[in-house]
Amino acid sequence: MTQDLFASPPSIQDTEKAVLAALKTIFTPANANIDVRSRVNRVHNLLGPERTDGLVINVHRGVANVAWPNGETTVESVKYLVPIVA
Repeated sequence: MTQDLFASPPSIQDTEKAVLAALKTIFTPANANIDVRSRVNRVHNLLGPERTDGLVINVHRGVANVAWPNGETTVESVKYLVPIVA
């Protein structure tokens, strides 16, 4: 019974590594090569669902104005945009 009380918890280093990896994926841009007049898709994220076939109108400091086929224009984080290569 005393061994159960003093059983070692999961390594703090492993937990820290997992947290740091998650933070890195959140704060690291997926693709910084989004240019004006690029065709893009938006990946699903907490801010909205996946969108396809957008046209980048303007890019400034990691934020892009994107025109979508339905006539809507949105402001998107560049890290959630994926260029369409065809």
